[in-house]
Amino acid sequence: MAQAGKSQGKHAGEWYGPFGTANVLKQLADSDPKFSPRTYVTSDGIIQVQDLVTLEEGVTMEELFKRQPEQKMKMEPTLILVATRLGIDRVNPIYFRFIKTCLSSKLCVGIAGGKPSSALYFIGFEGDDLVYLDPHFNKPKINRRNSYSEYNSADVASYRCSEMKKTHISRIDPCMFVGFYIDSVDSLLSLYLTLKPFESVVILSTEPPVCEVGAGTSVDDLGVLSGGDDDSF
Repeated sequence: MAQAGKSQGKHAGEWYGPFGTANVLKQLADSDPKFSPRTYVTSDGIIQVQDLVTLEEGVTMEELFKRQPEQKMKMEPTLILVATRLGIDRVNPIYFRFIKTCLSSKLCVGIAGGKPSSALYFIGFEGDDLVYLDPHFNKPKINRRNSYSEYNSADVASYRCSEMKKTHISRIDPCMFVGFYIDSVDSLLSLYLTLKPFESVVILSTEPPVCEVGAGTSVDDLGVLSGGDDDSF
């Protein structure tokens, strides 16, 4: 990751914001032929549908809904990473429902964020508490067995947490990226319906972008998602 970060203008040991982290993950995924889903990153709140599936010019999401199964085009499995900022120093309460809706979706693979200077991986919620995994807590590697029956109870237990770690949603940093896994046009349409009530945060668009960020743009050029410790992890 440190090596990939050099192309983003980051040095080993520097903090990464959500957009920088998402871009590095994309670069690592694209460079690994064994990683099957392609990776799509957005930081402007717009998921360009034509980047995920081939569309005829002028086709809208509503028209995609009306197509019969045999008329729908195929698409590659895709990991979508949406980098966003949902407040100034803390998450604005108006976005609590957005976070919970994402974590409730079967298409969501989790949210990477945390608290200031502390990276966390949110996987669910209970009331207003977010359930998270701490990437700083490592476990010993389990030796690979020839079959599942060869794993003992201690091996299996190591893949689970003995207790849930939680933090109140109001305490997390407003900078984060949300991950979604899409493997078909139907799941893309399902994501569209899930996110439609939250178009102020993210929207699936079939309209071509007005402008594009150049390939040479560094992480810090998009300052809304990078900079000081409070929005880095």
